[in-house]
Amino acid sequence: DLIPKTQAQVAVFREDFQSEQRYVADEGEDTASAPSRRQGIELSAQYRPVAWLEFNTDLAFSQAHYRASAATLALFDLAGTAIANAPSFIGSFGVLVNNAGPWFGGLQWRKLGAYPISDGDAEPRDKGYSEINLNIGYTINARLKAELQVFNLADSHANSSAYFYQTRVAPGGPAPACDIAQASTCYQLHPQEPRSARFNLTYGF
Repeated sequence: DLIPKTQAQVAVFREDFQSEQRYVADEGEDTASAPSRRQGIELSAQYRPVAWLEFNTDLAFSQAHYRASAATLALFDLAGTAIANAPSFIGSFGVLVNNAGPWFGGLQWRKLGAYPISDGDAEPRDKGYSEINLNIGYTINARLKAELQVFNLADSHANSSAYFYQTRVAPGGPAPACDIAQASTCYQLHPQEPRSARFNLTYGF
């Protein structure tokens, strides 16, 4: 190995699709859209300084855009080439403990980068989110294990998902077109879950 006790993998990718799947809010389902291209690089690495401890990371940098003429984009009601909900970065760093006597567990940080939320438009964008999760376990005997899991340890406040489409129509009139100024009617957000915990007691037969 070039670096002792370390494993690393690198992948470069480019995928061309004849039709990107696009979410249609009025129908609540995906439908075929314009041709697209997704390309980028992914890195995974694991480092084990001792048998019971591992440090790991997964990083992905990517670009996603529609690859079509202005006329073709217009056929799909797209003003530009941005693909909604396609982040440019996804990453994680973690520490895992296993077989350290009766103890096991891990700590992981996850990050979802910023992404456009209106198909075809570079703006508006959601900033993404980060989250830290923790689990600590203890092997009581060969059959019984106890484990505590804590989600969103730092109690981060962000959106776990975001969309941009009209959901409210003025009484007696047509639905106004969505633009950035109409945040109250066009931003559809799912907030990140607050800090929470779960305790598991597992018995194996």
